[in-house]
Amino acid sequence: MTRTINEILNDWDIDTGGFAAEATLEKLLPYAGTATDTTLTLTNATTAYACPASPPTKQYQLFIYNASDTDIYCRLTTGTTGGFIIPAGRTFVKEMGASNSLYLYCGSAGKIVNVSYEEA
Repeated sequence: MTRTINEILNDWDIDTGGFAAEATLEKLLPYAGTATDTTLTLTNATTAYACPASPPTKQYQLFIYNASDTDIYCRLTTGTTGGFIIPAGRTFVKEMGASNSLYLYCGSAGKIVNVSYEEA
């Protein structure tokens, strides 16, 4: 199931991965640039995948929905140890700098995440 940015915003069930942070309407609404919706398949369990694979060249808001039945891990750098969990069926939102990606990996191969982002 592919989800749009508006569907994610309407849910307001945003998981911050255990960090003490809150998504606020003021924080999410200033983005009005180009929006992209796609999926990312974590093909191999031992590989960290850039999310998004080709990040925007402007600051952007990143939405990751873990559409799989398995928790996935998110890191700021490549690698397959550590990071924080995005539980199955949950959404993670992060403001990203230009040309930056997060890295996702999972203990099981073939898991799919939905990725949406919108430029500032």
